[in-house]
Amino acid sequence: MCLVSIVIPIYNVEKYLEQCIISILEQSYNKIEVLLIDDGSTDKSKDICDMFERKDIRVHAYHKSNGGLSDARNYGMTKCNGKYVMFVDGDDWLDKETVSESLEFAERNELDIVFFTYKKEYENQTVDVHVYEGNMICDKQEDLLRKRLFGSQKQELKHPEYADSLCSACMKMYRKSILDKSKVLFQPINVIGSYEDGLFNLQLMKYTDKTGYLDKTFYHYRKTNTSSLTSTYKSRLVEQWNTLFGLIDESIIEEKLDSEYRERLENRITLSLIGIGLNELCSTKKITDKKKIIKNYINTVEYKKAIKDIELECFPLKWRIFFWGAKRGAVNIVYILLVIMDCLRKRGKR
Repeated sequence: MCLVSIVIPIYNVEKYLEQCIISILEQSYNKIEVLLIDDGSTDKSKDICDMFERKDIRVHAYHKSNGGLSDARNYGMTKCNGKYVMFVDGDDWLDKETVSESLEFAERNELDIVFFTYKKEYENQTVDVHVYEGNMICDKQEDLLRKRLFGSQKQELKHPEYADSLCSACMKMYRKSILDKSKVLFQPINVIGSYEDGLFNLQLMKYTDKTGYLDKTFYHYRKTNTSSLTSTYKSRLVEQWNTLFGLIDESIIEEKLDSEYRERLENRITLSLIGIGLNELCSTKKITDKKKIIKNYINTVEYKKAIKDIELECFPLKWRIFFWGAKRGAVNIVYILLVIMDCLRKRGKR
């Protein structure tokens, strides 16, 4: 039986942490080690970690000063002893068969990474997310899974709200030898703004030979944690995402990847207007100032270049109108649709 290491970065999630840890300790596959990385929590998370370490010999609690999610995950990777490594956020939880079925899929197909999918858990609603229908195996020559991390293309644009549904490090099982070989680390969020998981996977997969997608919604992604970083306004997001896009571009150049990867990155930049706009709606600025920032963004050379050739007919109608407005600099249309999107998102309809 293979040892599987499960890393849980933890910061002030006392309300949810026990459910997370119990879901892992009750896995049907029990040859696991659970690494609780307390990233300087100021609530009772530290005590909960120590309690579980005392109760179960498979649990190891580590306490460090606060360095952010990426730093906690990087620290956790240095402590892993398993043949495979998984990550789970401290406010989420797993289905009972997650480790067992992911491991069986990895071993049977000799995979370096197993991708699986998730459920969005709202207060009164659960939404299953299936990126593809059915299982998939990809080799290095035609790795659709990696391409998707660069950005969406053609029919994938029908659901832009799910553009990054494959990116999370939490919905994966990694062969540890690949992590050791690549030495790829998670980038700090204060440098790239977001998508630290996607960039990590994108860079890591340069070193993989074979990956697979297991069409199972094993992971429960909590959408009711109001303290989540995703609900916080980021004043430097435009600058940070420019850094992110630059790092993705470096991979295309260094690996001499073909034009499809370039197109996918351009589409990612185009779709970034959604995130930039929704982020501005979280600010306390006047509406006129929010519109000004959105207008400045869609008028940059980089954004105009990215949106110039995108195929609008691939999008659903509401998104087609949205990006049609962005193409023509119609900030009022863009802003109104962003407000509608934000309302639907908060109601759990997205």
